[in-house]
Amino acid sequence: MARGSDEDLCDDDDAVLAEETTSKKQRLADPGDEALTALSLREGDGAQPTPGEVHAPPQGSQPFPTLPPELLVEVLSRLPVKSLLQLRCVCKSWKSLISDPQFVKKHLQMSVMDPKFTHHKLIFQFSKRSFTLKYCSVYSIFNYSSTRAAVLKYPTTYRGYDMIVGSCNGLLCFANKQKGVLLCNPSMRTLKESPFLGNEPRVGSYTVYGFGYDHLNDCYKVVAIFCYSEGRNAYKTDVKVYTLGTSYWRRILEFPVVPYDDTGKFVSGTGTINWVGKSTTGSRYPWVIVSLDLGKETYQEVLQPDYEVGLVVSLGVLRDCLCICHYYNTHLDLWLMKDCGLTVSWTKLVTIHEDITSFKPLCTSEIGEILSETVPNFNIGLYDPRDSKVKHPEIKNIKGWVEAEVYVESLVSPCS
Repeated sequence: MARGSDEDLCDDDDAVLAEETTSKKQRLADPGDEALTALSLREGDGAQPTPGEVHAPPQGSQPFPTLPPELLVEVLSRLPVKSLLQLRCVCKSWKSLISDPQFVKKHLQMSVMDPKFTHHKLIFQFSKRSFTLKYCSVYSIFNYSSTRAAVLKYPTTYRGYDMIVGSCNGLLCFANKQKGVLLCNPSMRTLKESPFLGNEPRVGSYTVYGFGYDHLNDCYKVVAIFCYSEGRNAYKTDVKVYTLGTSYWRRILEFPVVPYDDTGKFVSGTGTINWVGKSTTGSRYPWVIVSLDLGKETYQEVLQPDYEVGLVVSLGVLRDCLCICHYYNTHLDLWLMKDCGLTVSWTKLVTIHEDITSFKPLCTSEIGEILSETVPNFNIGLYDPRDSKVKHPEIKNIKGWVEAEVYVESLVSPCS
């Protein structure tokens, strides 16, 4: 598919859903403009209403009771995306309500705050050649010993994307390290491909990415840091930003250090993307942590915990806080930072005494279980604080996956 056809792909979703709901629409009287403030309820046989269903009153009966506008919004904002997309096809008024930016934000807020993770999915990227994706429920991983992954079907096949950059508000970002990124909403089956990055390949060069939401300007941004050699042990960086909704990459200030070859971690609470980089002369540690404020597009070094220097560190995000995985020969420590830039805000969350060379925290349950991607066995790990062990839940239909990321179901579209 050509890049210019992204918008057509987004419009196809309405057509598919409209066909699925044709029989339902034939049973409904057009609610008209008043449908924005009314949700029909089932009556007569005493059955409970099913979320997402709308029923016309039997012929000759009294009109069904209606819900106040504010209560209608509360009900709809708790429905899964699939149900909302079907209801959007009932009539123009309902489509207008469900597509309204304020409702999209309301629904996103309710999904993110769900303590049981019923709106959260774990996605796996398989073959890099065919861009195969599978997903399963985060709720099932936390609550059952076994679950099954399903194939995530797309209307078209994209090739060449070899890494997951991250997820934000229901959008997933995939990158081809030298060419650009693909943004998608798996719940809505909508895709958007970025313009060509345009960096000239060089021997020993590499590109690291970051993806997040700019609260100040109400937009989504992808950051690409191109690192290239300039002689013996000398590296420089070329930083570009792609703002969703535009058609170009633009340059910003050079990155203050040379980042390691890893994706940046977005922290919504601070509006920053964070990377680990090689330390400059005079630093206490062989590495530094640098954050980019997406709104101001300025850099700041993040002060680290007062820990003993180990082998290496990596970054993650838990509870909407930046966290550091600090590896030693015999164990790893997981530190959590609640207030950006303050040394005293760092707290050691757990110490894991297992042979793990990479621990990518994905999310944590109410009782403190930590869902993570682990290496060397390339498996999903579930740390249980009750026995301080990392277990590996059974996920059927998963073999040889490359990467994993948690995303929340939302109505946010990459095509807007």
